[in-house]
Amino acid sequence: MACRRFTEKAFVEIFDCQFQSASSNPNDEIFSCLYRNFCYSVFTMVVRMRATRSARGNRRSHHALQNPALSTDTKTGVIHLRHRASAVTGKYKDLVVIDMDKKADKKAKKMKEAQTAR
Repeated sequence: MACRRFTEKAFVEIFDCQFQSASSNPNDEIFSCLYRNFCYSVFTMVVRMRATRSARGNRRSHHALQNPALSTDTKTGVIHLRHRASAVTGKYKDLVVIDMDKKADKKAKKMKEAQTAR
């Protein structure tokens, strides 16, 4: 009972709430829904069983590395990842999506700034 009193007192101090009493007997307190949820979430333990070796192996069976799906561009012959723009030409489905000249100029400018900063 002392432990219960301590937790009730701590709860009242933390959450600044009052408890209603159904009768004059202090042991017949009706706890608020908030207090019951608080006690349930804090004082109930969760039992978690250890995973067996077979369950662990079944879970890890999908973790194997696979070779990436590569495609060859029919016009330029450049190998690239499927459904991605080519890193060499900057094209995807015959549309230029990355301006490679602008990207090269930006990289050269950055390298030049890094050398002058030294």
